[in-house]
Amino acid sequence: MHDKVLSERSGMRVVLNSGVVTKYALDEANLAGINNAYRFYKALSDTKYVPKNAVLSDNILRTEYVEEQYVNDNTFHENFRRECIRLIFELRNRGIRHGDLTSYNYIIRDNVPVVIDWDQSNFMFEDMMQKRPQTDAYHLYKTIPDKTGDINRIIRRWLSIRDYMEPYKGWGRVVDLGTYQGDTAALAQSEFFFSTGVDIQQMRTICLQEAKEMWEPYGCQFVEKDIVDFDCTPYDIAIMFSTWAYIIRDHGKEVALNTLQRIINQVDVLFFETQLWGDGPGPEFLKTDDDTRKMLSEYASVVEPLITIPVHDRNAIRTTWLVKR
Repeated sequence: MHDKVLSERSGMRVVLNSGVVTKYALDEANLAGINNAYRFYKALSDTKYVPKNAVLSDNILRTEYVEEQYVNDNTFHENFRRECIRLIFELRNRGIRHGDLTSYNYIIRDNVPVVIDWDQSNFMFEDMMQKRPQTDAYHLYKTIPDKTGDINRIIRRWLSIRDYMEPYKGWGRVVDLGTYQGDTAALAQSEFFFSTGVDIQQMRTICLQEAKEMWEPYGCQFVEKDIVDFDCTPYDIAIMFSTWAYIIRDHGKEVALNTLQRIINQVDVLFFETQLWGDGPGPEFLKTDDDTRKMLSEYASVVEPLITIPVHDRNAIRTTWLVKR
């Protein structure tokens, strides 16, 4: 089989032959680049997040060829999002910074982002100028909605709130109320917050067990408790997405409103989303976003809509709100 040229630029030639990608460094700068990249292929060789079989010889770096291949269905969205979060944790735990983790620099194989282009990456202990000063998580999560979609809205909601959480990064305590399988809690933990998920396992009887298995190894905490009895005082930020309507259903409107008021008073900021009337358990007294705004404004001085997203396969929208007492 003849070589297929994948790219050719000043100082570098990249070819494909028999399932092997070969980079030829033709000048000193690119030679330094492939030597640098080799370190990270080796450092991550026991994971699924880099191409396998990296071999460095003189001015040549060889790796396996990774062809993008995945089936874009509901299962893929769940699995791919979680693999992206796990990738961020793996990089953090190994002290690795890719530095340019945009959609051009990973290939999706099955449900997994396989990361390429490590020529300018570094370990955290190395003092290097950064092409992109933000974290790898900042860039990677931004790519997901455009590249693969976001059926369950989890990534888009996270992207809508994380800039407002920036002042708490590194020390802030976040509680995800109605955490389900813990993905939002894990996103917060991956971006340098201390994260706890709370659920009574109403939607799925083993959801907290699944959350613990997936995310406790990375530092997340999970608590089984009814939100109406949960004290949010130890936390700086509360997140409650598509959960409050179930409190109305199970405990009644008065208890639900009292719970909402208490949470707003106990934390610095609440990020809130609820179903409207006609959308699952949405209450009759919330027919529009304006109704939600008026309700939240009874208890808070700041009520700001951040993003409104259509619900997949349902004639409904849900808005994420920033709420401060």
